[in-house]
Amino acid sequence: MFFFSENLYEQILMEPIKQGATGLYIVSGFATPTMVTRHMIDIKDKLKIKGFKINLLVGMVPRCDMGIKSHENFKILTKNEYNINFSCSYVYNIFPVHSKLYIFSKNYKPIKAFIGSANYTQTGFGDKQLEIINDCNPVNAMRYFNKIEKNTIICTHPDVKEYVNIIKEERYRKHVDITDKEAGKNVKRGAIVSKDKVTFPLKVGYHSGLNWGQREGRNPNQAYISLPASVYKTDFFPPRKEVFTIWTDDNKSIICVRAQDNGKAIHSTSNNALLGEYFRNRLKVPDGQRVRQEDLERYGRVDVTFLKIDDETYFMDFSVK
Repeated sequence: MFFFSENLYEQILMEPIKQGATGLYIVSGFATPTMVTRHMIDIKDKLKIKGFKINLLVGMVPRCDMGIKSHENFKILTKNEYNINFSCSYVYNIFPVHSKLYIFSKNYKPIKAFIGSANYTQTGFGDKQLEIINDCNPVNAMRYFNKIEKNTIICTHPDVKEYVNIIKEERYRKHVDITDKEAGKNVKRGAIVSKDKVTFPLKVGYHSGLNWGQREGRNPNQAYISLPASVYKTDFFPPRKEVFTIWTDDNKSIICVRAQDNGKAIHSTSNNALLGEYFRNRLKVPDGQRVRQEDLERYGRVDVTFLKIDDETYFMDFSVK
């Protein structure tokens, strides 16, 4: 049976789990931590399943290298943060592997397998490009997986950088000059929006924005980035269901998702306090303390700029020029 792009995510990556699969083995030419995160969240929150196992082999690393931030996020995801047992390995020592293979197992026995064109990325399983997948023999598929796995190194191996070329993604910052006179400090209430870049003010309400957690019973560092209507009503950021990575000007990486009505807020996925901790550190505001407008003004910046690298990756500039 052939499966086409429409609803591919539900048909291929969710339905077998609903039917009792307990594990997933993947060979994918390209893969992203954002896709892994989204899949984990859906398994945990939508299907209410704990202890599911995902074993990912990334195949095109010998030709295309591995970005350092993606590598670090893959490592973070192996820590079972979503009650999903995740492992990730990179192909090396053989030709690049461009295959896309998904094998579902039950109690370690392969029960269902799919092969096709879709990488294990949100783009591959999204609605912005055409993909096709067909079911295949799960036993033969598992033999192929095992053959490839013998030529991989797990991302958490202490010597992984001796076998895999892990590169910095700083080159993306050169695509556009982040600073311009009409943006920067001069943005007060509105927003400057273009196809590849947006600049808008940071919200520091009493119980909202960077101060969302400033209420009884919450972690006081919990925060979100509030998007003005001129931004959240566009397609600059992904839809609410999709996860994306924010790289920062000080070399940090945060996996996020849009939330609230109309997707008007950006949250960190695993811990809502991560964004609050990040901005408090930049602003030199003590941990857990309320962020005030004067803290932003003292720092020298009341707004933030996002550069769109691709549909799953954004560069956030909060530097003072």
